[in-house]
Amino acid sequence: MLVLSGGITILWRWKKVVQVISRDDWYVETLVMDEANQSWNQIFIYASCDEKKCGDQLNRLQTMNDVGELGRVMIGDINDILSNEEKEGGNTRSEGSMAMFRDFVRQCGLLDLGFSGHPFMWWNKSSGIDTIKIRLDRVLCDP
Repeated sequence: MLVLSGGITILWRWKKVVQVISRDDWYVETLVMDEANQSWNQIFIYASCDEKKCGDQLNRLQTMNDVGELGRVMIGDINDILSNEEKEGGNTRSEGSMAMFRDFVRQCGLLDLGFSGHPFMWWNKSSGIDTIKIRLDRVLCDP
């Protein structure tokens, strides 16, 4: 997945079949089938930075939660964090300010697949003591 300033572009290997199920300006929901005929629901996300809009988007994603027997993967820029360990610099966020995203992950029964490499995908382009770095991109999936 490649996100370019407010949009989503999806690239895939030729041996996978990808069918778009639904989409909006901030997400693309697909059905993916691999060469072994295994299928899953994959949602590519570019969530809003606005807290209210992001909350509405998480609510919309939660209604898309029931995918039957298919597995589900959500990948992209959620624009929120689950803990202060996903942030470096700046003021510490209150636990309550992360509750909405934490509740979404818990209520949907999702697991964070983590990352490899540099943990912070966004930074405020400042240097020294004013630098803030945050992990906003992630992959969430069913167990």
